[in-house]
Amino acid sequence: MATKTERILGLLPSTSQAGRDPSALRSVVDAFGGELLAAENSLAALMRAHWVDHADLGEEEIDDLARIAALYGLTPRPDESVEEFRQHLKRLIRIFIEGTTTVQGVLRIAAESLDLRIADDYQELDSWWTRESDLLETAAVYPLGNRRRRRFLTRARVTTEAAQELFGFSELSVRGSEATAARVTGAPDLSRGLDLRQARYLRLAIDGSPGSEVDCAGVRPRATTLGEVVAAINQALGQPLASDNGRNLLLTSPTLGSDSRIAFEPPLSTDALDRVLGVEPGTTRGTAADASSPAAAPARVQGVHDLSSGVDLSVARFLHLALDDGELTEIDCAALAADASQTSLAEIVAAIDETLGEAVAGEEEGRLTLTAAGTGPSSRIRLERVRAGDAREVLFGPVAELTTGSAPLPAVVTGEVEIPGSADLSRRSRLSLAVDGAAAVHIDVAGATPAETTLDEVVAAINGVVLALAGISAEGQLRLTSPTRGAGSRLEVRSLRHLEVQEYPPESAASEERVRHGDRWILVNRGAAESLLEVEILSPRGLLAPALVNMRLGLEVRLRLPLARGARLTLWWGERGARGVIVSADGEVRQVPSDALLVRALAGGGDGIADGRGALALPRGRSTWLYRDCLASRFDEAKFDQGRFAGEPCREWGIFDVSRFAPEPEAIVSPLFATPEAASEAPAEPAAELLLSWDSYRPAAFVVNLPADLPPRFGGRFDDARFAAAQPELFAGVVTEPAVDPDHLVGQVGEVGGPGSSSLVRARVAPALEPGFEAATIPFRQPRPLTLGDDQSPARIFLAEEGLEGFIEIQAVGPGSWGSEVAVAMRQAGPAIYELSVSFATARFESARRIVLGVDPLSVDHLPASAETLNQPGPIGVLQAKAAGVEVRVTRDRAD
Repeated sequence: MATKTERILGLLPSTSQAGRDPSALRSVVDAFGGELLAAENSLAALMRAHWVDHADLGEEEIDDLARIAALYGLTPRPDESVEEFRQHLKRLIRIFIEGTTTVQGVLRIAAESLDLRIADDYQELDSWWTRESDLLETAAVYPLGNRRRRRFLTRARVTTEAAQELFGFSELSVRGSEATAARVTGAPDLSRGLDLRQARYLRLAIDGSPGSEVDCAGVRPRATTLGEVVAAINQALGQPLASDNGRNLLLTSPTLGSDSRIAFEPPLSTDALDRVLGVEPGTTRGTAADASSPAAAPARVQGVHDLSSGVDLSVARFLHLALDDGELTEIDCAALAADASQTSLAEIVAAIDETLGEAVAGEEEGRLTLTAAGTGPSSRIRLERVRAGDAREVLFGPVAELTTGSAPLPAVVTGEVEIPGSADLSRRSRLSLAVDGAAAVHIDVAGATPAETTLDEVVAAINGVVLALAGISAEGQLRLTSPTRGAGSRLEVRSLRHLEVQEYPPESAASEERVRHGDRWILVNRGAAESLLEVEILSPRGLLAPALVNMRLGLEVRLRLPLARGARLTLWWGERGARGVIVSADGEVRQVPSDALLVRALAGGGDGIADGRGALALPRGRSTWLYRDCLASRFDEAKFDQGRFAGEPCREWGIFDVSRFAPEPEAIVSPLFATPEAASEAPAEPAAELLLSWDSYRPAAFVVNLPADLPPRFGGRFDDARFAAAQPELFAGVVTEPAVDPDHLVGQVGEVGGPGSSSLVRARVAPALEPGFEAATIPFRQPRPLTLGDDQSPARIFLAEEGLEGFIEIQAVGPGSWGSEVAVAMRQAGPAIYELSVSFATARFESARRIVLGVDPLSVDHLPASAETLNQPGPIGVLQAKAAGVEVRVTRDRAD
């Protein structure tokens, strides 16, 4: 292809053509051609820089992609590579196109901020509006057993887990099955009856027992009913094996498991084989000529019954016979008999020969014989059972000859991906498995080299925790098999991490009231949903049968017991109704028996009981409440000969619209009409002090909750991470041999298992390398990290030196992934003398919450000072993506 220089020279007139090269003209033209070529390349580069799939392609630093992202208010994270940011940008634009103000959009924005992948389709989300209840109880992974009950919660599972790599899915629950009985369901609709004049017999063998023959025809064979068939089968077999569903005939074996069997056999009622020959069905062959028999013999069958006096073939009259390679022929052996009940042997022989069209049958000493026409091994006589009169097809349609039950089966989880070599578990290596309903166990299944973990290593890791649970299928898939069988057998592969959005987050609200019998007050629930009250009732003077009445719902909850002076009753509504605890004045705690709490409806009320809200439900808006208790005398206050102490019946002053004066079967209260004289008996001071507290669900607000387990770049949590030192630890003048040298590296740093000068590492002399490690040859100036740190093992590095026997192993002072962020360098300081530096520059302060929110983790203010600053490119989080006027907060498990 011609260059720019050659094309320019080619356009010049012949008088200006360049002479021998190099020439001054070519040099001038070459300079212009180079500039034109550079301009074309720059233009192409400029065009490619505007395409997201080509910008910064092959570059090490993000440049043009950052400029494209700035148009959408996004900047790359400091730790993102070019290709990671390219995919990040493309996903983020898709999210903005599909919407960011929905629950799905918020979850996607949070996942992108943390570089996580989630199951984000609405069909995959565990959303509160699709559950039976908007209340969800969740168990935190750390610590085990810590459970939380939250309303209006939507969860998206994180899919970038070891389970996805090993199984092809991140979450699955499988149950085993109980043993089943053999069961046959007929296909034909027999609800209108059936004609069994021709096919009326059924021969059944149940659970391996000999076959039993059943005549299924009813009183009128041409109009046999389904009920008659069921009765005939059960009567013939002596047990209730047959049933029906109104349309179809059903057979069910009485036993369970693999020994449960239902077999259909040809009926013998119409089969003449036993009557005329008495031999078993099968094939008889002729014999070839040999030394003992010079002539080849034909196939020959001779009966065992003496038929010289005739035989009754009125029912069993058919033979199924085939000669040589011919087709099976059904022969009516009584077809020529005047009286089928007295069929003669000659009539049988004649019927067979006439049907087959050749002389095959004969008689010998009163016995029936069959002889094939040919001779030798190719001569054959085949006898089979006759299906004539078999009702199986009529009753059941096409059905197998044998149906068996199944043994109880264990729960089995089989991976959907084949792993012929190894799996990369370098980023995530933990599985969460629950076996047979037990608490989930979290197993680190990474091999010696996590990036190349074999299935054998995964199986060994799982079986080391739950014996004989894991194996490998023939197709190279990971398989889990429960150790138990039946319906109680259960396996669950659980997701370890979730992103959560809680809408209408709760905030505490409370009200204090000092009340006497009959007092009313109003509570205002300003939240977005109804709530449940928790009530504390303090009795300074003692109470008898205190009660709280929800006037709006028309429900009352009452304690059937007395409440002693200074005692405190706490009431709440649980999953099974009202619950209570009494704390005495001296601090003794006792549960209130469920039968000691009465919940009942007032006249015209009670809808709260029906829909499960309960008497302590606090509706939205204003609701009226009322306090009741019974009249009772108190010690050190009662009048002699006038005091009445706690006991049945309980008396109280009547209250309009609340008390019932008519007798009630379960009433514990006897209302009294107030009189001027009785009014003086009412206590002047409040009888009870109430503290009512509830959750007020905030409208126009939501909370995004993050999992505790996130990559180290999102910072560490106090009590869960080691924070970086400002300067590396330096050990000058160390040597690697001999071990007795006072400057030996092990002695300077500290030996494994003992005290030492380093706060990060310990060292020891190792005779050999361990699997998964490669030795670093000293000296080296660039720091090298320790590797393979996990919850059970510390991260390590092995050092080798020319002339050194064995290796120097340096390991983190404790287990954990944090050790993989420790780096060491061995710089030359003299002949076989080195300077060891140990650095740890990770575990920044926790920043995931601010990143997801969309606030610069380094900024001091939670929000920018101005809208202009807010609109500048930066990390995009839910703060920028949310709808206007909506409050958003980001939390993280174990980070507060």
